[in-house]
Amino acid sequence: MYINKYEVKEIAPKVYVINEYNLATMFVIEGEDQACCIDCGLGAGDYLYVIRQLTDKPVILACTHGHCDHIGGRGQFKTLRISRGDSEIIKRNNIARRFGYLLLYYIKGDVKVPITDIKLHPTKKEPMTMFLRQDDTIGLGGKTLKVIATPGHTDGSLSFLDIEDKILFTGDVLNPTNVLWFKESDSVETLKKTMEKVKSLSDEYDFIYPSHSMEPLTKEQFENGMKACDEILKKQNSFLPILQIKNVNGYKIYYRMNNIR
Repeated sequence: MYINKYEVKEIAPKVYVINEYNLATMFVIEGEDQACCIDCGLGAGDYLYVIRQLTDKPVILACTHGHCDHIGGRGQFKTLRISRGDSEIIKRNNIARRFGYLLLYYIKGDVKVPITDIKLHPTKKEPMTMFLRQDDTIGLGGKTLKVIATPGHTDGSLSFLDIEDKILFTGDVLNPTNVLWFKESDSVETLKKTMEKVKSLSDEYDFIYPSHSMEPLTKEQFENGMKACDEILKKQNSFLPILQIKNVNGYKIYYRMNNIR
């Protein structure tokens, strides 16, 4: 279904994946007492209006990491939960960075609505920041989210495990287009360790939902990601161009030579 031109899909009882005009995806998990939004997109529309059509419970915001397409809509929330390691990134992902991201997707032809429908408002008031760490929990009443540190895409990237519904939300760290080019990105070795960590938790989840997709990550995609890490680490060549792409059956890792330690 669509709400205010946002695509919304219920993937478990009271658990929703939401597509913000093909710019970003977010998730809403509603418990008996409150609801949690995982990420808030680029802030290209009225996300809070969409949430209010899904739940009337008090809403909290938890973010997987600090990039503009995950924290851009934070001005609609009173508090923001994120890792301490990614809190400084938020300051760099300002309105200019958000506009650049929007322009890139518009030029690519990916934006699903007319450009005139998009309103990128600056964040007038920063929400109060609360820091999350490994094994913290967020109780919603009948549903609990467990925080899992998953560094790679950024050093402070977090994933959230919906314990009752057995769904793991991983942000961009397991995205099949996995970017390590950023200044705040971690090493390929760290990404591989994160993948191994997620695999070791496989009894705790049935589905992995990365960002930028309305569908869960397949087992084949996950294995291709691990193979891509292995191939990068086996074939180090300092004479190759500094910006590189490793593609294993459609799972792509974009990286620099300094992402190999």
